[in-house]
Amino acid sequence: RVRPDRPAPPPRPGGPTLFCWMLVKPDPHELSLMRMHVCMNTSLFRCDTHALYSNTSLHALLQDTPGIERTSQVVLRTSLETPYGGPWRTSLNTPLFVSVWKDIFARQFHLQSEWTVKLDADTAFLPERLRPILHKIGNPTKRNAKHYMASCPWCGIKLIGPIEIFSRELMKMFEESVGKCEAGVDYHDVSEDVFLERCFQLLKAPVIKPRGKLLFPAWGVKNHDIVNCTDGWAAMHPFKSPDKLVACTERMYALA
Repeated sequence: RVRPDRPAPPPRPGGPTLFCWMLVKPDPHELSLMRMHVCMNTSLFRCDTHALYSNTSLHALLQDTPGIERTSQVVLRTSLETPYGGPWRTSLNTPLFVSVWKDIFARQFHLQSEWTVKLDADTAFLPERLRPILHKIGNPTKRNAKHYMASCPWCGIKLIGPIEIFSRELMKMFEESVGKCEAGVDYHDVSEDVFLERCFQLLKAPVIKPRGKLLFPAWGVKNHDIVNCTDGWAAMHPFKSPDKLVACTERMYALA
């Protein structure tokens, strides 16, 4: 099994660096998933830098979890509850996530690495597989142009919530233009990922197709089929069951 004392492999010299973050609701479901990520030292904890966002101390709630003291957290002074609705019956969470983005900008987390990666708690993710995909974009100048990566190239909406990947230059532009997007984008009945895609379309920021297996999403199920976890994807979603999240991660690392 992946253990907290198993160090993440160092990124290749001159390779893409990652700042990864996740918003975690302090409910039993998401806390159980987060406990698994912490215990395995996987997902965002194997990025170059990371931040856990919640509205209460995850260090306190998960104090009995080995490795929790090594995680970086930000405690927001706001409710994480959002209404549901819209054509996809999804969380109408754009205002909440915009507030998180503004906090990221204020703390300058987005400037620390070449890429900012937003993750969901029920996503199985291997940063070690994302870095080669980003490296294929080209040299650092090409990689750090103002663009974002299509989470789901074959989907009508290219940017979907389980994993969202943005270049540092795009993050700088978003920081400067977030107010323009709040005013110019209709997001009353959509979730944060659709808002972001519409925002970047407004800002004329291009989307790039991943050259490699980035995300394998499954729709209408609580848990992905474990048999697909050995197919070499960088991310798979969803896993509502902590046990299946662990089982998939172990298979992705070829440990089971």
